Amino acid sequence: MIILFGYQVRFLLRSGREYEQASTDSDKLSPRFLGYFLFRSNSRRQSSDSKSPSFKEQSAHITSVKNILENHANYLMSGKELSKLVAFVKGTQFDLVEYLQRERYGFARLESFASGLELIGEKLEMGTLQSRLDAEFLLAHMCSVKFKEWIVVLATLLRRSEVLLDLFRHDNRLWTAYGATLQSQPAFAEYHDLLEALEERLKSSDNLEEK
Repeated sequence: MIILFGYQVRFLLRSGREYEQASTDSDKLSPRFLGYFLFRSNSRRQSSDSKSPSFKEQSAHITSVKNILENHANYLMSGKELSKLVAFVKGTQFDLVEYLQRERYGFARLESFASGLELIGEKLEMGTLQSRLDAEFLLAHMCSVKFKEWIVVLATLLRRSEVLLDLFRHDNRLWTAYGATLQSQPAFAEYHDLLEALEERLKSSDNLEEK
């Protein structure tokens, strides 16, 4: 179903872009001797194009499709249905980076590290390969927009120590809060070995810098 929907979305958006492109093609391809006529008629043609029913219909259609995509992304993100979100993004070519930048303090916001880690861990079911691939996909996009809260959660679920170390080396307060959260809640006992490994790496890093 999502493959079919994705095909329809790409077709509609592509149709709109091709229509907009067509309005400028004559300027690029016209022979020199037609320049005079094109110059005189260009402003009138652009004005009439923007007012034409076809142009308005295409613009309204593209806006409608984008709103549908946006609303569906909001629905999935608010419920932290992340595997479905990944499938949606891949199937429709929805711009996830732009969406994350816009919704950093909206639908994509995490209430807290603890609640985010617990909820997203339940939603993604990290024991399956597909869920891990989905988490990797999301982590790459969160890194591209420097969405630190999500990076910490996803890197913890994936046990990506290098990603976590890169954050904690430059933010001691984040490291302190991270350790305190994992140690204070029994539900996060499975991450204690990760916490110990990170602590050792950070200490060895500090010792090397002192030398």
